[in-house]
Amino acid sequence: YWHPVCLSDDLKDIPYNVRMLGEDLVAFRTENGTIGLVGKQCPHRCASLEYGQITECGLKCSYHGWTFDDRGQCIDMLLEPVDSPLRDEILHKWYQVGELKNS
Repeated sequence: YWHPVCLSDDLKDIPYNVRMLGEDLVAFRTENGTIGLVGKQCPHRCASLEYGQITECGLKCSYHGWTFDDRGQCIDMLLEPVDSPLRDEILHKWYQVGELKNS
């Protein structure tokens, strides 16, 4: 089943807080135009991604700078070595999204 969570116009330069079916989520549109819907709490320190920073290819947590793409994969970890295996072990809650546009 597909559920509407927000309007496309709501996804601008800041993350959009969503409460859906009892879950707290954050919707966002990256600078590249990709739309994502992820869990509200960062898996690192449970900071709210509602206050995150939208980047070229993801959503960066404002607390320690972990960045997640639209599939919940951690793509950047500040303060961790570039070759750290920890990045590959982190998978944040995410949901598949689609955008319906009127013609």
